[in-house]
Parts: sequence; structure tokens; C-alpha cells
Amino acid sequence: MSRSAFPFDVSERHFRDGYWRGGLWISNTSTSPSADTEPRGTAARSNNEAAALAPAAEVPHANFLSVPKASPRAERKFEGSPALPFASFEEALANVPAEPEWLWVGYLAPGVVTLLAGKPKVGKSTLASALLKALAAGEPFLDRAVKQSRALVLSEERASTLREKLDRWSLDDHALLMRHQAEESSWPDAIAQAVHYCHQKGIRLLVVDTFDKWAPLSGDAENSSGAVIEVLQPLLLAAASGLAVLIITHQRKAEGRYGEGVRGSNALTGAVDIIIELERRSSIPAHARLLVAVSRFDSTPDELTLALDEDGYQALGSTADAIASGERDRILAALHECGSATREELAEVTGIPAGTIRKRIAGVAAVEVSGRGVKGDPHRFSFRTPESPSAETNPGAGEAT
Repeated sequence: MSRSAFPFDVSERHFRDGYWRGGLWISNTSTSPSADTEPRGTAARSNNEAAALAPAAEVPHANFLSVPKASPRAERKFEGSPALPFASFEEALANVPAEPEWLWVGYLAPGVVTLLAGKPKVGKSTLASALLKALAAGEPFLDRAVKQSRALVLSEERASTLREKLDRWSLDDHALLMRHQAEESSWPDAIAQAVHYCHQKGIRLLVVDTFDKWAPLSGDAENSSGAVIEVLQPLLLAAASGLAVLIITHQRKAEGRYGEGVRGSNALTGAVDIIIELERRSSIPAHARLLVAVSRFDSTPDELTLALDEDGYQALGSTADAIASGERDRILAALHECGSATREELAEVTGIPAGTIRKRIAGVAAVEVSGRGVKGDPHRFSFRTPESPSAETNPGAGEAT
């Protein structure tokens, strides 16, 4: 070992009794270093000459690399602290099923925190209300299985709007706490009481609508990871107690990739298990919505297209089907305005490629086609009238359907 490796006097005793680090003696025993073991030149160790002044000691390499023995203080048990249940993965997860006990397959489960985000008035609370109706009845929702369950909803809405939802979605079986009823309680206390109430009443789902109206995140606090993590703790503990937790929040004004459009600090999306975003898309029908998700679970679909009608929310199939339906609606609306148009004219009005125009209106019984489809006599589309010839007698109809 070279002389310059140690800028102070080193002996084998140093590594048996302790060692030096940053000018401090780290002892393996209860004793401090004696004067004859204190390194020479410690006070002036910053001086480059210290290395040259220190004699080279023959120190066994193994002694230098060996881990110091734990001090008596480190070896003693933590007085007054419960022993932590360290275990192997297999032992720790022996009673955990491979698949969560889904309340709504892919989206809600006990012990799981789900975040539902969307822009204001996009239909987040309405979607949640329709889901609650399905949970109460144990009926499938958006073509996915549901386990009959009750929920406690912490709502920001006023009594008048909640009354309308109660009547429309038959929410009688679920429990409610309105924001103004908890004004005198702190956020942790409100959630603690909510968790106690849920377990007492056999309720399995806790819904917070909306997060920013309940959690104490004023000003720019929602952009602070520390503040967000702090207010999330009560909800994470609620999930740890065995409840399914659904947090409803807002998206940013700016668009973002899946999971990145949620307003506030990324600590929010990082702490939850499933992120769902409810969105409008210009490529799908105006009455439709797209449910996109990022999840820790394989059972969660990446995308789900839905629409609200008189009977509630309905699944529309794949996103591709929804896009095709939206384009068809736009083409028919443009055709209604034009009265009669070629594919090129409809493409110019709608922005949909001419080749797609024909595919989208193929099979639409209300549309007829005229013209031979040649230069100087292109196909023209229009709505069928009672006087229009049938498809069998119209030479161009067969090409359009």
C-alpha cells in the first residue's frame, strides 16, 4: 500500500477498535481513541504535505475492507417500537390473490386507489353516478363485470344538483357527505371518520369528488409534490384498510399523453394505482367520450369508448369503431347542408379523405348515389327521397353501398 494512501498514521488497532471518517472516530467499542492512536496531522490534513509526513503502516488489506462490528447501541432492540414483519416475498404475499377482487373489473378494487380525471363539465360526476347505480344493482357497467357494493361519496356539489342525481340514478343505497358538512373537520380527521363509517356500515368504496375541493391544497400547493403526498396519505391509508378509493379530479388545460394530462404535481398520478381520463375527441361522435387508462394491472383496458343516452352510459366498442361512427356523422351532417355533393366536395368540407368518405357512408340506406363515376360524370351523393329510384334500379347505388 503506497504512503500517499493514508494522510495520517494508521495502525492495525484502528481497524480492530474503529476507524476514522471525515476527521471523526467511529468506534466499534465504547472507548475513544487514545492519544497514541490519534492520527498525526489531523488538524492539518488539508495540507498536501500531510501524506508525506505520515509513515507507511503495513495494514492487512482484508482488515481495511472488513465491515466494522455493530455498536452495542445498534444491536439493541428498539425500545417501545413494534417489530417490523420482514418476510420473503412468498411469505408476505401468501394470502394475496393473483387478481384483485374487482368491484368494477379493471378499474375499482379494495386496496386499490383509482384516479378519474377530466376537464370541467366533461361528465366525470355523471359517469361516477351511473357507475354507482350499476354497483348498487350488481349489473355490468360499460360491458365490464361489477360486484354489488355500496359507496360513501364525499361530494363538493350542492344539495339541489345532488337531488337530481339521486332521482335519475337511484342512489338510495349509497351514503353521502357534502363538503359544507365537514367545514369544521380537518382533512385527515374527515377521512379517518369516513373510513370508520365505511367499515362500520359494510361500505366498500370511498369516492372523493372532487379532490381539490376537499384536500387542503390552496394556491400553488397542488403543484408541490410534498404537499400532494401529504394530503394523499389519509386516502392511501384508507385503501390499506381494505377500501376501494376513487379520487375524482381535473385535467390540465394543455393536452398530455395518457396519465400526463392530470392537473397538479406528478406526485398525484405517481401515488395511485390506476389513472383514468375521460375525454372528448373530435374524431368520435359529439355525444361520445373516450376513457383512457394507465394501470398497474393487466385487467385495465387502455381505451374504452362510451356514450350517454336515455338509458345511461353505453359502451360503443373499440375506439376505431367510435372514430368511424364520428366520421360518418360528420359526413352526413355535411351532406345535409350541401344537399348533393361528390366525395371530393365532402372531403373538402369535412377534412376527411375522399377515400374514407365512400367507406363511411357505405350501407347507409338514407343516402343514394347518382352519376356514372367517370370523368365528367362523378358520383354524387344525396339523401334519398320518396320519389328516388330504389337501389336495384339506380346504376350508381350499388357502388355506393
